[in-house]
Amino acid sequence: MGPKSTPKQIKSNTTINNISKVKHGLVKKPCMTIQPPTASSAVAAALRGGAGQGSHPPRPPPPQEVTAAENAEGGEQFFQGNTADVITITHQEDRVNSPCPSSQQHAQVIPAIEFRDMFSFIKDSIRDIQSDVANIRHEMVAQETRILRKMDEKVQTIQTDLRSELVSSTAALQDRIASIEQNISKSDSVAEEFRSIIVKNLEDTNKSDPIQVNDLIQGLGLKDIPVEHVSRKEKRQGAKYPGIVTVVFKDKASKEEVLKSKRNLKNNPRYRNTYIENFVTSEVRKMNSNLRTVLKAAGKDTEFVLRNGMFVKKDAKQ
Repeated sequence: MGPKSTPKQIKSNTTINNISKVKHGLVKKPCMTIQPPTASSAVAAALRGGAGQGSHPPRPPPPQEVTAAENAEGGEQFFQGNTADVITITHQEDRVNSPCPSSQQHAQVIPAIEFRDMFSFIKDSIRDIQSDVANIRHEMVAQETRILRKMDEKVQTIQTDLRSELVSSTAALQDRIASIEQNISKSDSVAEEFRSIIVKNLEDTNKSDPIQVNDLIQGLGLKDIPVEHVSRKEKRQGAKYPGIVTVVFKDKASKEEVLKSKRNLKNNPRYRNTYIENFVTSEVRKMNSNLRTVLKAAGKDTEFVLRNGMFVKKDAKQ
């Protein structure tokens, strides 16, 4: 057997591309490229010598994991057990987010298949979004159609109800109008009270009463006064004066105009003793009679006179 070769520590040919210090005893992302160690010439000679004597060359021990770094000033060492190589690495202080030098920085390359998958995913997502938008639009159109249909149905229902209500209201209104017309026809006599006057001491001649009333109106100096009808009460037996004449005009304005002009009768010798007064009902006449009785009892009948339901001084103008 040949002479045993003594193990010799050989410094590796590791090319240090980036040197950084260890921060807090930890090595963070060292940027370096380590070449595999090469056997020295002595080791090669020993191997050759052992082979020439028929012995097997010493086998290298199995590789072991690098032990934890020991912090030392100026750098740190990594030892690999049962090896002839010692690797010495010196690091600079690690900086937060400090990129590797541009010469050693490795660019991240996306494989083409991943890019195709990403592009396909984006296309599918856009297609799904377009489909969702189309579905939303279709649903909005359908919802709008349903709303319009319901509104049309509601409007038709309202129109039908309004027609029915209008028909019933029209019928009720027509009935009401007919009832009012009947009441008006029944109350014509009441309405005549506001358009009537009475004439006292109008001579009873061979002429008809309407002709005598027209002559009286002309004697007042009035023209075109429409008269609806004229009636005279019968003279009482033994009465000194003729019966009272009731005149109904077609409107209240004609009546008011005649009452305003009745003072002119005293200027006409023919109608000097004829008197025109407002028409009053029997109830009003009874009330006026009671008022005169009260006035007489108070001793004021010589000072006041009752005219149109009011006490008026005798010397005062009507």
